[in-house]
Amino acid sequence: MKQLRSTLLGLALLATVAITAWSSTLWEGSLTTVNNTTAYSTSNTVTSVSLSAGNYVISDGGVGAGSNLTVNLQWSFDGTNFGTVATWSPSATNSETVPWNIGTLAPQVWQRFQIIAVGSIGVGILQP
Repeated sequence: MKQLRSTLLGLALLATVAITAWSSTLWEGSLTTVNNTTAYSTSNTVTSVSLSAGNYVISDGGVGAGSNLTVNLQWSFDGTNFGTVATWSPSATNSETVPWNIGTLAPQVWQRFQIIAVGSIGVGILQP
């Protein structure tokens, strides 16, 4: 029964992720065995991502000499891991209220495949 379950799981996995196609290789061009482990493909960038960052007004009470104030706009895809996508610093040392018009950003987004196998399963992923 365990062997049958493992075989059915393998067939379901192959049916959903092994695209035998005619284009770029994302995991392996031919079936590669993943045996009771978690494996990862190489990471690559996702193109054509544009997100509106908005427009803001920033006020400060005077920062004195030097770079005593930095405001970072940070984004996250999971609410836990944030990355800075825009940075603002005051242009004057006295107090000011200034617009920060960020507009639309095209952040660098990375993707990869995670393959989790129970048993020995051949997996191949191609992008048509």
